[in-house]
Amino acid sequence: MADTLLNITLLGTEELKDKLEKVRALIQDHPEASLIAKAAYAVQRQVQINATGRPGPRVQTGRLRSSITTKIESYDRATVGTNVEYASSVEFGHKQQVGRFVPIYGMRRIGGGEFKGRYEVSQGLGLRLVNPFAPAYPFFYPAIEQCKPELEGICVTFGHEIEGEFSK
Repeated sequence: MADTLLNITLLGTEELKDKLEKVRALIQDHPEASLIAKAAYAVQRQVQINATGRPGPRVQTGRLRSSITTKIESYDRATVGTNVEYASSVEFGHKQQVGRFVPIYGMRRIGGGEFKGRYEVSQGLGLRLVNPFAPAYPFFYPAIEQCKPELEGICVTFGHEIEGEFSK
């Protein structure tokens, strides 16, 4: 049996390589304008919307919402997250001590005299915990599901940009 030799030559590989290098440069040179950055900022926006309260726990300070940030690490990696310690307790729920007093910061009407009818910020308001488990109010994971149509649109737009680069 004779050995068969098959020789394949691909034409235009240098041109393809140059175009791919241009696409890589488009992404890498401007990380804040990349597909990953656009997707990360879309998710961040939706997470912040979901962390604003209803449905969910009563927002007292907005600290959780304002702590949600996006960090663009490179042209192909971004992180959306928060540094607030209680974020996981809100997202997944948590155990709590029944009978413990929890202060609620808010406005309280001041008594009589010249201050009658005025309000002050007070920590004296609050409630006693009656449930052994605080319910979960997911705000992060649903944001990814809610952003799918927008993320698909970003991908389609980016695909058209790349297609335009290859048609040049």
